[in-house]
Amino acid sequence: MATAPAFPIPAVWLRLPAFAVDLLLLYLLGWLLSRIPGIPLEQMGAMARVAGFAAACLYFALNEALSTCTPGQRLFGLRCVSADGNPLRFTQSLLRAVLFALPWFCSGFQLPLPADALPARLLQALTIAGLGANLYLWLLNRPAHRGYHEILSRTVVVRHTADTPCTVLPAFSGRQMKVLAGWLCLSGLAPFLLRWDSSELPESSVSRAQQVMLDFAQVRYAGVSEGTGVRPSRQTDRLTLKVILKENRVLSSGLALKLAKAVVARVPEMAYRDLVEVELIYGTDLGIYSRYDRELYYFDAHLLLQTPAQ
Repeated sequence: MATAPAFPIPAVWLRLPAFAVDLLLLYLLGWLLSRIPGIPLEQMGAMARVAGFAAACLYFALNEALSTCTPGQRLFGLRCVSADGNPLRFTQSLLRAVLFALPWFCSGFQLPLPADALPARLLQALTIAGLGANLYLWLLNRPAHRGYHEILSRTVVVRHTADTPCTVLPAFSGRQMKVLAGWLCLSGLAPFLLRWDSSELPESSVSRAQQVMLDFAQVRYAGVSEGTGVRPSRQTDRLTLKVILKENRVLSSGLALKLAKAVVARVPEMAYRDLVEVELIYGTDLGIYSRYDRELYYFDAHLLLQTPAQ
């Protein structure tokens, strides 16, 4: 019977700065991709984030498969191997990278749908489930400190030094399975039970207002919030319409006015504010790198009601 291999497992605190170095390099990679002439990332919408996700996965997969470690891991004396002690295969390394990056990718993926739509809720659930599961496993899955992406891909990060004691990878315990199963159930329910902002606006009203803005051909993503401010010397109630545009530098006070009028006309409960703020945003988001510019427009809500929406 073959003896299970033992590995010099690094401490969690040693893996974090290595990951930070890799994030910095990925940011530089995204910056370079955003400046390739002839690629209109600003007009790619959600596909730009897909491109960034693919670049991040290939960064980790190629480095770990070809040289057993990323630049960040190499800097801190770490490397990634298979759980049987052999070097990683590319497919194994790619699976590890995809599983790890997926929750991060979902956390900022902007669907052209209201926030309470089922696909948007599912993305929120996947984000919570993945990030929470990895945090639990990294901190409490002692002594291996392996995340779910490493367990499922049968990989392990080791320290490439002789003075680190070796440890046989422990079996996954029933207690850990129960904790993760409970967490996955809570993660799936959380987006349907909890609100992610402090707004007092009814969720149905927010969803309707978002749909009104998404009906405009120029709009890729829309958000609604409320707050208070001082203008110029008294407190005012403010409704904020946040819009991400499909094309770069399509800045227009006329578009902002049309959006504000359409919302207050078709969602009457939104109209009873002192001020309507419209934030037009354009740019690109690769996940590993983002660049946005924005313009703010302010309208008197009472005057908007006096003129019909176009």
